[in-house]
Amino acid sequence: MGTIHGLTNLGGAMLAILASGTNTEKEAIRYTVAHYYLAFSAIQMLLLATVMGHHDILLANLPAAVISAAVYLLVGNRIFIRANNPSYNFALTIFIAIYGIVVLLNSSP
Repeated sequence: MGTIHGLTNLGGAMLAILASGTNTEKEAIRYTVAHYYLAFSAIQMLLLATVMGHHDILLANLPAAVISAAVYLLVGNRIFIRANNPSYNFALTIFIAIYGIVVLLNSSP
């Protein structure tokens, strides 16, 4: 999964499909996606900082990470808690379908 994500930046949709295909509970799906993305981001930041020397870019984007966490805590988590499993799975399916259509449209000449 990491190789696909690293080479194509398309691992996110495939990860969502993998997580929803192996789990039926929304908590398990979120757990799987969150842990994969933790690994993706940790490796990517480590490589950016050590191999490419982009410490300044990582630090400059720190406010965006804080804002993202605040939006998740204030909005995203509340929506997640209120959503039942069928509606969560339906929304995830719609998201994956839209993502797939956008990728197909952007890849055509």
